[in-house]
Amino acid sequence: MSMVAKRLFTTQSMESAKKILADLPKSNIDLKIKNLLEKNSDIAKKYNLKYTPKTEEEQLKEIVELSNSFKLARANAFETMGKTFKDAKPVEQKTIQDFVPEYTA
Repeated sequence: MSMVAKRLFTTQSMESAKKILADLPKSNIDLKIKNLLEKNSDIAKKYNLKYTPKTEEEQLKEIVELSNSFKLARANAFETMGKTFKDAKPVEQKTIQDFVPEYTA
């Protein structure tokens, strides 16, 4: 798991989210999408396609929300597992003689 992904599990504040956002590789995907829509303007008009890139503030909020959902998932994991396995009983132990009566060790 990458360091950025590990930090997503522990991020709780905007400051730590800013650090994560700064560490993410920069890409020109917004420009590529804009150019693609311009080149195919007839299709974009026909299907009313528009693209608005997320602001830095929206990206930071998304990182914090994602990390908070990870925190909630961790908090509920043990409780969920406990409910799942509360009726579990130990497996009965058997020996080879139970399956092959004529076997002698």
